[in-house]
Amino acid sequence: MNTENVLGFLTIGALAYAAIDGVRSAIKKRPTVFGAATDPLQKHGNDGEEKVDAALREQGIPTLRNVFLQSWKEHVTELDLVALIGTSITVIEVKAWTGDVRGRTDDAEWSQVKGHQVKMMGNPLLQNRYHALHARRHLPRAHIAELVVFTEGMFPEGQPEGVVDIPGLLEYVGHQRTGEPDSPTMLAWGKLASISGRQDKQLLREKLLSQVRLGMGAENNGDDNITVVV
Repeated sequence: MNTENVLGFLTIGALAYAAIDGVRSAIKKRPTVFGAATDPLQKHGNDGEEKVDAALREQGIPTLRNVFLQSWKEHVTELDLVALIGTSITVIEVKAWTGDVRGRTDDAEWSQVKGHQVKMMGNPLLQNRYHALHARRHLPRAHIAELVVFTEGMFPEGQPEGVVDIPGLLEYVGHQRTGEPDSPTMLAWGKLASISGRQDKQLLREKLLSQVRLGMGAENNGDDNITVVV
């Protein structure tokens, strides 16, 4: 195996680790199944996604929520929100963390500080990079962009590159929307919309969370009888 291949595997491994850590953190906030916001923290996270979705739609931006893509074999990855902004399909990870958030672009974990409490959470930039990696694999001819949106958290040391709040998201849209997507990107958007519309999202999320709880990997639905529509 040459050096380039080794580095490629190491990169994918690092992103997979970040995705696993991020999904495990999300389970603590969203312990019930998709669409059942019975836990206050889960509802808070869902509300954050809805805020971002609504902000984009108010700008006339097409969006898709909770899109599952097959990553390898029976493994799946979930995209919180996907939007067609300007020339690109933008993969968006939404975080509704409160308090002060500290972390750098390539840190494995970020800290969330509320009063005297400190929680370590998976780096959402790495988590979203992993999601975008598989979006590019499924949509190789499309222009894919990545963005992490925080709906509440404060960054006393400054926001890392690739992280915005909702006003920053609207500014991003203003800069990007002057361009038009090319034909391959439009076709890819249609494919994503078709995927999203045909999926049993609750079943896929149940399997995803079940496998994480069992320690079998963040992106594994663990059931050969489950078909992921891709």
